[in-house]
Amino acid sequence: MPNIAAFREAVRRVRATTNAALPAGSAVACVTSARPGEGKSVVAANLALVEAQTGKRVLVIDANVREPRLHKLLGIRNNQGLSAYLAQTQHGNQPKFQAGPDGITVLTAGWVLTNLPDLLGSARMINLIADLRQRYDLIILDTAPVLSYPDALALQQTVDGTILVVDVQRTRTRIVERALAALRQVSGQMIGIVLTKDRKRAGVYGSRERFIEESIDDAADAAETAE
Repeated sequence: MPNIAAFREAVRRVRATTNAALPAGSAVACVTSARPGEGKSVVAANLALVEAQTGKRVLVIDANVREPRLHKLLGIRNNQGLSAYLAQTQHGNQPKFQAGPDGITVLTAGWVLTNLPDLLGSARMINLIADLRQRYDLIILDTAPVLSYPDALALQQTVDGTILVVDVQRTRTRIVERALAALRQVSGQMIGIVLTKDRKRAGVYGSRERFIEESIDDAADAAETAE
């Protein structure tokens, strides 16, 4: 049985750090990792839920078109999402948004595109984020790992800050340093580093990532009092 109190406290820390680092008003945050499997999608999903529970208008975008996971975590279908909009293969001038739990809005990834980095850094993407800033208090982008693909780097010009998620059990310091260096090279602004799977101290989500992944509704319930 997961320690709900520790989970609540972990969510509070992430939310507080994020809000302190981002500009007042509408803001855009990128959530990424150095390598796959470090828990970034779980962090992005739960941060979106907690922020929405405070009354904010929250949009979460799955910009990890190569290996999308947010739709699974949030229990929605991965239909014509971000990739269809950027590639202009859908009808209409707006992306296909979906309603998620706790009032969040979700833009799923859609299908894989071979020229994705170019599209993520395109004027179409920049204009989309600029337009969405007028409609949402917080936009969260879940991106591909920094050292695997250039996607998160291509998005740095459109976001206000980046959260780097690190699996403390298997990600070595030199890997984290490489990821941070890559972000700095494109003038990425860091919000902070979120530690996952930390069994010695209740780091963000600690060793409870499986609980959150398998029961996102329970995770949302656990975070109801995180303010």
